[in-house]
Amino acid sequence: MSPPAIRHLGKVSTLCLAVVSSASVVAIFAIDSGSWVQTSSLREGARPSPAAAHPMRRRVHRTSALTVLPAVAGATLGLAGGASLAWPRAGRSPVVYVCIVAGILVTEVAIRKRVTSIELGPGAMTVLYARSPPSRLPWSGLRALRPARWPLGGWRFVSNGHELTLMPTDLWGLELVLELVILTAGLRFDGRAWVQGEPGQLRRS
Repeated sequence: MSPPAIRHLGKVSTLCLAVVSSASVVAIFAIDSGSWVQTSSLREGARPSPAAAHPMRRRVHRTSALTVLPAVAGATLGLAGGASLAWPRAGRSPVVYVCIVAGILVTEVAIRKRVTSIELGPGAMTVLYARSPPSRLPWSGLRALRPARWPLGGWRFVSNGHELTLMPTDLWGLELVLELVILTAGLRFDGRAWVQGEPGQLRRS
């Protein structure tokens, strides 16, 4: 393949990958915004009712396929940076190498820490990941559930000596899991976060 053909292929590949990466980021923002609306009552301190959470009382809650979007965005960003090396001018820009490194790092974390399911057992909440050990938070040790502060933020679960964060893509379609956690762990709203309070109604049922 001639050098001009390689450069042309590099340009086309870079543009296509950049479009896919940008579309993934837009999709993530749309999901985050939708989840922000869905969880507005909990962020404002409205206590969930057991009746509302009843349809979600099964033990295992599998996440949606949308959890792969961060990995797609990272991978296509890195590949776009790599493809742009075929451009003589782009190959000398530090932005290209930033895109490559950032894409690799984001992809690695997104694949390793992709949430596959959330289990609400009788004694603990367990979050399972694609390529990382599961995180287990006993109900008795769950001290607080801190709401997302902005649409792109996550919900932080604070336990004794341990914290984990679930992002909107992890909770898409499973927002009621947050209500079950509040009820099961007996959390109350203190104006900023859900903190340990009276025993939850679901724990006694």
